[in-house]
Amino acid sequence: MRIAHITHSYWPATAFGGPIFSTLGLCEALAESDDIELKVVTTDAADPHSSARLTIDSNPAIYPPGYEVTFAPQLARNLAPAQLAPIWKHLRWADAVLLTGTYSFHVIPTLIMARLLKKRVAWSPRGALLDSWRWSGHRNPAAKRIFERLCRYCAGRRTVFVVTSDEEEAAVRSLVPGIPVHQVGNGVAMPKELPARVWRPDGRLRLLSLGRLDPKKGLENLFEALSLLPPFVTLDVYGAGSKDYEATLREQANSLELNDRLKFHGHVDGAAKLNAFQNADLFVLPTHSENFGIVVAEALAAGLPAISSTGAPWQALESEGAGAWVSNDPQALSAAVCAFFERDLATMGSKGRAWMAREFSWHSRAGSLVNVFRNIA
Repeated sequence: MRIAHITHSYWPATAFGGPIFSTLGLCEALAESDDIELKVVTTDAADPHSSARLTIDSNPAIYPPGYEVTFAPQLARNLAPAQLAPIWKHLRWADAVLLTGTYSFHVIPTLIMARLLKKRVAWSPRGALLDSWRWSGHRNPAAKRIFERLCRYCAGRRTVFVVTSDEEEAAVRSLVPGIPVHQVGNGVAMPKELPARVWRPDGRLRLLSLGRLDPKKGLENLFEALSLLPPFVTLDVYGAGSKDYEATLREQANSLELNDRLKFHGHVDGAAKLNAFQNADLFVLPTHSENFGIVVAEALAAGLPAISSTGAPWQALESEGAGAWVSNDPQALSAAVCAFFERDLATMGSKGRAWMAREFSWHSRAGSLVNVFRNIA
């Protein structure tokens, strides 16, 4: 089967956060399948908050394990007309289309072209519709409602949604009704070996937040929660966002007198990211809305217990003995952290890592997606 993946941003554009890692993991697993030939069409966008562009050495680029990625130049933020020609070319070549994204330039043209060419389409909204459905703070609601109606009209009978959770399915059925929905969960890359770690050094409990800095992530509530906790609880924040929003977060930290307990470290990838997980005792995701929250899976895979807000579908943290699932108001977050003061973090981390290895293989997720394509009438 020949699959064309159409998306606005792709690895190494890691400033876009979790979806970059999840789409990379899925594409690698697809490309490793003996009966799948994969090609990707994306843009050179490097950052969601600016018009920064990736430096591309060759175009198309060949990614391991041997699939082709074509980068179209971005004219302005979220606008890349040069993407249209390679989309048409790759859709003509493909048997099936994986469409990633929602409120982006490439979505409606891809739906129209796929309908004209009678191609099977698995459309992965990557949480954007869930944000619009559940979170009152999402941007441009009127424009998004218009966009959703256009998508519904442009999608052909061979188009289905691919979502990662029950809540995202409910959002899709509410905002873009009439398009069939299938669930295919995300996976996570497992570090093969973890170095020895020291828990609670010098009696400190080191909280970690890692990911794109954006209002939907709920960091303001986590900062408020930190102000309610004893001085031995610290917080390291890894990630980048718009300059204005980062300044707002720093002003809040200063007004709450947290500067000696809260540190901003900027964006990290690769070994530095794993090192951040290794130098923490507890990961916290206080988000307002996530379709999956892959950074929670990454923390667990690195052996780190986690607290997730109910804005992300991680209720199994508690039943798996790997963390807590609570509302994202400051009082609930601070109470959840307090509950970890006397808990066996090493055992919880081991349980979380075993859970990820058992249930979140990218190869099983890729097989589920291929089955979706095969079942589209």
